[in-house]
Amino acid sequence: MNCMVKYMVTLCLTCTYFLSFSQDVHLTNYQANSPFFNPAASGEFKGFLKAGASVRSQYSRTYEQGLFHADANFFSPIHKSHWISTGIQLLYDRAGILRMSQTGGGVQIAYHIPFGKRGKHILSAGFQMANYHISANTDAYVSENTITGLRDPDLAVLSDFNASLVTLGTGFTYKSIVDKNTEILVGLAFMNVNRPAYRMLEELTPMDLRYNASAGMKKTVNKQLVVMPALFYSYTDQYTNINLQFTIDFKLKPKNKWAIRSGANHRIGESVAILAGYTTQYMMACIGMDILTGAASGSVANPGAMELSMFYIFNRYYKPEITPIVNCPKL
Repeated sequence: MNCMVKYMVTLCLTCTYFLSFSQDVHLTNYQANSPFFNPAASGEFKGFLKAGASVRSQYSRTYEQGLFHADANFFSPIHKSHWISTGIQLLYDRAGILRMSQTGGGVQIAYHIPFGKRGKHILSAGFQMANYHISANTDAYVSENTITGLRDPDLAVLSDFNASLVTLGTGFTYKSIVDKNTEILVGLAFMNVNRPAYRMLEELTPMDLRYNASAGMKKTVNKQLVVMPALFYSYTDQYTNINLQFTIDFKLKPKNKWAIRSGANHRIGESVAILAGYTTQYMMACIGMDILTGAASGSVANPGAMELSMFYIFNRYYKPEITPIVNCPKL
């Protein structure tokens, strides 16, 4: 195999893998799997255990993704008002004509520190370690040689391509309860801080550091309406992803314990999306549909993506220990 062929195969795999590897931020509904975006978001809920999942299909099924995470909250032994969260995450990701697949998962841990008057401010720090296996599937591979029935030397390289990566990440979030109706949450995460590398054609290709940033607000307008604007930003290896999101929860009646969730996303330079779902204090189920608006819209049939996401929060109740009161018989 000459140098040009090696270069083209390497470039093809590298580009496909970068697109696949950065897809954990390509979500229509970030709230269902926020620890994938920032490990410090693990444990940012009221309850004992939270489990969430997202399933996504994009670009005429050339990109498919499945995400799952579960994290639990525990009291901190350091301070009675602090808490610790630990969790797991699993990922299945397949992208491109080569069906470049990425499977694996990892663990995360976060520490949460409330401070200020009545703990209205919360600073959280998180750490994540994950292991992913990547490979290519040549069943759908097409080249000039395969079309004419000749032997294609690239197939040997593509068929044998297998790599395993251990990635490390860290993140921080800050939450402020401005008043009884308004909450603000901002976050910053650094992924691939250990610069993991995979081997291709006897060469090591390191992964670039990825920056994830987010900012959002939750505003209770009245007993029936809650608005939640948000911004999500990601950058790695000269790829930028900016997603503007606006969702609302609306109760048909003020006394209802459930609400209809709806909203819209705009991923700059790529797509717009519509969200519709159902939510309560402890669960959320939502479907999202992306409509392509960028360069791909001219060659790929819309809708660009369909995504189903959900989460559920489990509570663990503690029986209070009450010391019995014995009245003095002489009184």
